[in-house]
Amino acid sequence: ILSLEASTSSAKAMLYDNRLGVLGVESEPFGADVSDGRTLCAQGVVDTVLRCGAALLARFPGEIIEAIGLSSIWHSLILLDNEKTPIGRGYTWADTSPAPTAAIYRADAALARRVYRACGCPVHSIYNVWKWMHCKRTQDVSKVRHVSCLPEYLFYALTGELAITQSAAAGSGLLSTHTLDWDEGMLDLAGLNSEMLGKLVLPHYSSPLGALAARKLGLPAGIPVAATGPDGALNHIAAGGLSSSAMTLSVGTSGAMRLAHAEPVIPEKQSTWCYYCAEGLYLIGAATSGAGNCVNWFAKDLLGGAWGYPQLEEAAAAADADSSPYFLPFLFGERCPGWDDGRLGGFCNISPDSGTGPMYRAVLEGILFNLYQNYLILVENIGFAPSMISITGGITQSPFWMRLAADTFGRTLNENTGEHASLLGAVYMAQRAVGQLSSLADIPMALGKTHLPDMQRHELIMKRFAKWMALYNGTL
Repeated sequence: ILSLEASTSSAKAMLYDNRLGVLGVESEPFGADVSDGRTLCAQGVVDTVLRCGAALLARFPGEIIEAIGLSSIWHSLILLDNEKTPIGRGYTWADTSPAPTAAIYRADAALARRVYRACGCPVHSIYNVWKWMHCKRTQDVSKVRHVSCLPEYLFYALTGELAITQSAAAGSGLLSTHTLDWDEGMLDLAGLNSEMLGKLVLPHYSSPLGALAARKLGLPAGIPVAATGPDGALNHIAAGGLSSSAMTLSVGTSGAMRLAHAEPVIPEKQSTWCYYCAEGLYLIGAATSGAGNCVNWFAKDLLGGAWGYPQLEEAAAAADADSSPYFLPFLFGERCPGWDDGRLGGFCNISPDSGTGPMYRAVLEGILFNLYQNYLILVENIGFAPSMISITGGITQSPFWMRLAADTFGRTLNENTGEHASLLGAVYMAQRAVGQLSSLADIPMALGKTHLPDMQRHELIMKRFAKWMALYNGTL
């Protein structure tokens, strides 16, 4: 199985053997002209993905590829003309420029409640529909014939078919959580019709690899290509999250936590989200916009790269927690639980003693506090605590941050043994598409290194969390 991914910042590829497991992984960062994190050149992304896949395949000559799996970011907007050519640059989940437009509709409490109840997506600039609404207000969209997204465009580039899985569409703000079809009310609100959107397909749908993409990959045309899955759902699938009541927690560029449930869970208060996943199961979850991007901001932008990450971690571990400042990780707006895309972040309670170590500690802690805040809300909404927490992402490369996470949650954290979880999830979807896997629920939990909490430290951290919550509420 060849697995390809278009993430926010890079292209990735994985070669997987059904008997031997992962044979190899390749990655290539997007050039600044291809993606700046907030906007992207759709064709440039596709070209980089195909080049990355070809480079990986070149390392394993003679391997016969039986299927291709695809992964991409969950929320994005790409506008296409009559020839299905992208119009201008696309927009990623990190683009908050539609915040003023979203704020107009969010101010109508009745409308915002109807939208949330219908689609499981609060009114927020992260969702495709509000990016589209903002484009309508601020630019000429007369040539737009198709409102697309990166998962759909990646599948189109490989197969020539404009199709989007119900799972990927669930993150658009246009799919009915209850019927799993395009929501007529949202289409009317957005001024769209179903012909301007992709064909909705099951998450394990596949289509043959087209000649052009096949030539760029160095493969024969006709290989089954599974429709692109959203990276968050694939992460949960790869962790074995559909086989149990375990929670997956990913802390990478952004942060997210997810639990599978047999029915939609949409609380009265717009705090968490609810997206369809696969095989009759929904993902109930919460996501934060600020995580690794805040870490990079502190290290690269604020400090100018003067400190390396190991040096920063050592300084943070040595910092006195009681005298450290606090950090609100909303540099990129707020998703859960407040859904305020215009919210700003920063440091609070800084003193002359707030040096680099204490401030970096505050950044790591503030990210975890926002995640823990959402964890408490999520558990309250679903009515039970997860059986375990499986954690992935860049956080696992930081021993101090992992220890701080376990102590903050007061729960044992299990590192997901499957590296590049979303790529592996795309492998499983490809296996499901070609009949090599009968059910995604058959995937076992991926258990690895465990991180045990120190409950005495947890109690002390909870005192700081209470102060952080006071700052959070005081800066709304």
